[in-house]
Amino acid sequence: MSFLFQGQDMSIYYFVYYLDIFKDIKKINRAKNKEKEILLFHAKNIYIYPVLLYRLKLYNRVEKNKNYIMIKSILDTDLYKTTMMYAILVNPELMNLKVRYQFFNRNDVEFPEGYDKVLQSEVNRMKNLRLTKQEKKFLIEKIYFLPLWFFDFLEGYQFDPSEVVIKQVDGKLFVDIEGFWFHSILWEVPLLALISELYYEITSEYDFKDIENRQIRLENNRQKAELMLKYELKVSEFGTRRRFSFDNQNEVIQDLKQHAGKSLIGTSNIYLGMLHDLSIQGTSGHEFFMVSGILNGYISANKKATDYWVNAFRGNLGSLLTDTYSTNICLKTFDTLSGNLYNSCRHDSGDPYEYVDKIVNHYKKLHIDHMTKTIIFSDGINIPLAIEIDKYCKKVGIKDSFGVGTNLSNNLKGVKPLNIVIKITEVFFQDHWFPCVKLSDNFGKHTGKIEEIKRCKEILNINDIIYDKQPSGNEGDVAHINLIN
Repeated sequence: MSFLFQGQDMSIYYFVYYLDIFKDIKKINRAKNKEKEILLFHAKNIYIYPVLLYRLKLYNRVEKNKNYIMIKSILDTDLYKTTMMYAILVNPELMNLKVRYQFFNRNDVEFPEGYDKVLQSEVNRMKNLRLTKQEKKFLIEKIYFLPLWFFDFLEGYQFDPSEVVIKQVDGKLFVDIEGFWFHSILWEVPLLALISELYYEITSEYDFKDIENRQIRLENNRQKAELMLKYELKVSEFGTRRRFSFDNQNEVIQDLKQHAGKSLIGTSNIYLGMLHDLSIQGTSGHEFFMVSGILNGYISANKKATDYWVNAFRGNLGSLLTDTYSTNICLKTFDTLSGNLYNSCRHDSGDPYEYVDKIVNHYKKLHIDHMTKTIIFSDGINIPLAIEIDKYCKKVGIKDSFGVGTNLSNNLKGVKPLNIVIKITEVFFQDHWFPCVKLSDNFGKHTGKIEEIKRCKEILNINDIIYDKQPSGNEGDVAHINLIN
């Protein structure tokens, strides 16, 4: 095990061993003098403890299973990344584009020393993932709107770790992705899941296997399920990106399926949908519209993005994400044809009640029966909030459903969820790298370079606050401004 301590004093091994035994001051004071000297000498290197402890666990796992990886399947991702991949491949304007993504740590959480090396090790292992025959059969049966050739393509797909650059400066983690859009698009979700799960495995004292903790989780999940049933909510599990662990996300879905009945309508995670025989939920993401803004200009971005989507899916997957450049801008090109093609709109920022009124009034303006349409809410949703929004939707006469993420997959006693995202930042087009921006319906969720955000708003005639620096963020799914200097 010498590689675990390379470049370190061997006494750190004893530091790790004794710190695990002597967990409080009284016991440390009763330790032998030599043991106390070791503890005191290395106390300043406290971050070394969790990192080395994790490396010990990783070493044991690798020795037992040389093929071990934390991401267990190429399908351990959200459906919308796969559907966007298909849309990129079938639209000639999109299929040869190169893009860059960047990791944002919205609450500036510090990562322990050596974290980047452990993360890189897990990323490298992902190159061995392949779509299995069983998984391909599942996709063909469940994802009926995609052609067979695309599943053949996925069968040959392989993650390329060279597309991902990871580095760490003190406690700050930097992750950048660059590659052809159709190929690199699958990194975001599993990479965020890795960053989150590894962070807790290294730093958290929460004992997932403890029987008492399991009973608390079960009761928590059961209470949520009972509320879902009582108020006849339609809820999808959307928690892959910021989960505490795969095991916890899997357990949550298991509990909800048992206790929530028909109120659990699906999950965004393809692999977990396969394991639990659930509907897979998802359509497109902001990056699809952000890239369209580079290719077609901000005024035409929404219209051209929906054209690409309709060309790919011919009326399937009809849910429109409206807030990339603000919902007001999107509705300017959301005409009768779009209103009939799209069965639902997705709310991901801004006041949800104002959004309901805005969408209902727009359907009325188009002479489309809003009672036949649905709004999907996915912005920082928890079950109590979903209940209140559902009451309002019933009052105005529009259907709803809810994508609940962190509040399900990372809602454990004493554990603070990370507020992390990976966003597309640049597109290589006409021999130049162009910066991408996302505005949203909440200026706290703007993403992009400050000057480009200003330019985009001037073109679209949008007036709200522009930050000169990144403000502090909140917990959970609530996203905040990410400005690239």
